[in-house]
This record gives sequence, C-alpha cells and structure tokens, in this order.
Amino acid sequence: MTKKFKDYYDDAYVRMLAAKFSAVTPVFRTGAFLRALTEQLDNLEFSGRIDRIALALDNNLPGTYVEKLAVFTAILGAPLATETGMFTKGWWLWPIVRHVEHHATA
Repeated sequence: MTKKFKDYYDDAYVRMLAAKFSAVTPVFRTGAFLRALTEQLDNLEFSGRIDRIALALDNNLPGTYVEKLAVFTAILGAPLATETGMFTKGWWLWPIVRHVEHHATA
C-alpha cells in the first residue's frame, strides 16, 4: 500500500524538524515542541497535522515574526537549482509555510 502524504508528517518528522531548529538557534524549545506533537498526529488528516505543527512552531520558537523568519531561513539549506525537486525535497517545509501564511502581514 502506498504511504499517504499526510503520513510523512509523523513522529519521525517532528524529531527531524526539532533537530533542524535546535541546530540553528538555542532559543527553540525542543522538549516542549516534541511533547506537543509526539503521538498527537496520528488521528489528524493532512491539514490538521500541518496546522498543529505550525502552531507548535509558533509556541516554541520565541521571538518576533521577523526573528522567526530569520530562523526559518537558516534551516533551508542551499536553494534548489531548478523547480525540479520542489515537492520531493521541499515537502518538509509545509508547516513552516503554513506558519508564514498565518502570521504574514501585507
């Protein structure tokens, strides 16, 4: 059976994302982030998982919106040379994009 897209956003994903944030900023509340999400995503569909992770990011990454953007930028890595790979290599960014969507101002 093919893995559903929502199932990529699981406890292993949460640990991976926490490690990325912890590597670039000492203010990220790794333990609280993991407690908020570990074993909490299984019953949620895709949008619910993305929203829950985005909320946990907001709650556990102190700072202003602009300061958070700087941290988000720090975890991105090298830009893709082309749009090829946008979905195969950029899928993990969805909760970060959702956070930006919820907090950006025009």
